[in-house]
Amino acid sequence: MQRVMLSIDKKRLLVTLRFLRQFSPSWVLGMLVLAFLLASALSLLCSQLFLPGGTKNKIVPARFTAAEGIKIERRPVDKSVQTAILDRNIFNSEGKVGDSIDGPTKAKVSDKVLKTDLPLALVGVIFSGDPFNGLAMIEVGQNKKVTSYMIGDKIQDDAFLYQVWDDRIILERGGSREYLELKKFEIVSSRQKKPAAGGRPGTGGISTDKLATAPTGNEFKEDGFERKSNNIKLTEEYKRNLLSPDNLTKVLQDAKAEPNVVGGQLQGFKLTRIRENSVYEKAGFQNGDIIEEINGIPLRDAGGAIRLLNQLRNEKEIEVRLNRSGQVSNLAIQVQ
Repeated sequence: MQRVMLSIDKKRLLVTLRFLRQFSPSWVLGMLVLAFLLASALSLLCSQLFLPGGTKNKIVPARFTAAEGIKIERRPVDKSVQTAILDRNIFNSEGKVGDSIDGPTKAKVSDKVLKTDLPLALVGVIFSGDPFNGLAMIEVGQNKKVTSYMIGDKIQDDAFLYQVWDDRIILERGGSREYLELKKFEIVSSRQKKPAAGGRPGTGGISTDKLATAPTGNEFKEDGFERKSNNIKLTEEYKRNLLSPDNLTKVLQDAKAEPNVVGGQLQGFKLTRIRENSVYEKAGFQNGDIIEEINGIPLRDAGGAIRLLNQLRNEKEIEVRLNRSGQVSNLAIQVQ
């Protein structure tokens, strides 16, 4: 039976092929496409007629752009609305948990400035005109050790140097600010013309030194110190005594260094209020002298000047460029 059916199918296929050979391949392909289109149209028509509600629905292709489909209107959010959103913690709307994790909080700095009760004494400052850029010489503790501090340095416990003024400093301590005034120092000088050998300069009988008014001489000499014109020689012991805690306070207050600002820029420091018998007068400095350079480095900013002064502590040779009423000269200092 299967052989009979297979034989019949072969005969039909042969008849069909013989019939199609009468036409060109392009004509056959065109007829196939046309038949497919007619079948699709007939299927769509039947679905519209026989499906429920088919005659009422009309298929219309939708054409729209994303901009036409979704339109977002941007408006500035009112400040009151922002505040309400921030106050309303959307992650904690029922208030079951805290709004923040408990922990150490930074202390708020008070604007009220009180006098400090720390065992400190301010013996000298370098004020650059900017309170946030200066140097303070502070005597700490009962041993009267004098140390230099810059802005932000820790002085004691939780006290940090915050500002440096010409007559005081401001400390930041435990969330508050405190001030420390420049130490009132009674200037003392020797009743003798020359101190004893190996003695400390500037010590002896008590008397108040006046401000120097007369020009200094061309030469000066005492034990450990000698000046001839613009050349100064001093011994290491003399220098060490000058910088000792007992004498450093006097040295720092025997003259005042003011920023020399020209055209809004710092151009050295001007010496004023030089006292008689001070190391400044012995070195030949006069009121109004402007120190413009040290060892060839211009003093153009307070921070650089402070760093330079710290570096000079161990120098054996120092050269100072001096401007006196427009006349520039160099002062050579040699430590032997």
